[in-house]
Amino acid sequence: MNNKSYFCYLFVLFGFAIFSLCVPYSYSTNFEKNIINLSNNEGNSSDAYISANQNNVYAVWTDDELGNNEIFFKRSTDAGNTFGSTENLSVTNGSSIFPQISVSENYVYVFWTDYTTGNGDVYVRTSSDGGNTFSPIKNISNKLNGTDIGISSYAIKNRIFVVWTDKVPLNEVIRLKSSLDGGQNFNNSKIVSKKGVAETSDKIKDNGLNFSGFGSSSSDLDNFGDVTITSDGENLFVIWIDNIQSTDSTVQWDLRYRMITNKGENLTIPKTLTKNIGDFADSPQIVSVNNTIYVTWVDRFGKFNQNNNEIFIITSNNYGESFNDPVNLSANLGNSIEPKMSSGNGYIFVIWTDYTEGNGEIYLKILPK
Repeated sequence: MNNKSYFCYLFVLFGFAIFSLCVPYSYSTNFEKNIINLSNNEGNSSDAYISANQNNVYAVWTDDELGNNEIFFKRSTDAGNTFGSTENLSVTNGSSIFPQISVSENYVYVFWTDYTTGNGDVYVRTSSDGGNTFSPIKNISNKLNGTDIGISSYAIKNRIFVVWTDKVPLNEVIRLKSSLDGGQNFNNSKIVSKKGVAETSDKIKDNGLNFSGFGSSSSDLDNFGDVTITSDGENLFVIWIDNIQSTDSTVQWDLRYRMITNKGENLTIPKTLTKNIGDFADSPQIVSVNNTIYVTWVDRFGKFNQNNNEIFIITSNNYGESFNDPVNLSANLGNSIEPKMSSGNGYIFVIWTDYTEGNGEIYLKILPK
């Protein structure tokens, strides 16, 4: 071996060693399908969201490739093996950000925050043919005064319920609107909760037209966040981030889990899922499929190192009584953030924003159930 080949060999070994040290929990698993770059353009892509129904997989994200923040949409009809062309759903003069998508049967609902009016409104486009065509843009918050963020929606066939935070002057309120005709018409918004006002949790009844309280809310809102919930049809599964393990000298945000049974009457003991993994758990997602619970989140290694985030996943086959070892899905040297998760046709779909290639790209990983 000549000197040039020898030094090249040492360089490769050194690079591999550094990569192994920098990417935590990057061991071989059954989650081996390659990562797909869905955006793959020169713009900055972020705020991805994904939803699946049988073989159909739908992805939306914010993209500035055209010089303005727009909402891009992409669809697969073969369980994520291939995707069609990218479609711009917003096409507005203002900045369009934070998209959210809900799917039920052939109904597809895409919401986002749009600043075309200068206000920050909730815009929506709907499809009743599986995403082949979409209705014109509808502003469902145009008579309100606040900036609207934090959109979340839930679809049941042609019924769609959407909630968001309305940042009205000197206050914040959570509003709800619903449509019973596939998004053609929305009822008047209802205030679900007001900042600084003690509220009980609420449940939707009568197609979202009325509310009734059940149970009390947390008394210490500064110690938790990012609450996410799912169900298997009988039980509810809740995850959130919590700083319960923090001390006066250290700050530790972990992921916590709890199961609710018997129509909300019984709660299991809260369980910490991310102890001894990273320093700052964030953006949790949870899905329940065929008695298996899937939890994904982003974890930061080093409290002040915002460029060392990785996407993790853990699973449980016994309703959360125990969880398998965590798996690092991103496992790269770039910053990986904002994971979202959905399931369909025998697969789990995890999507996130990744900066490995310099600009923000939308990465997708498809996992077998």
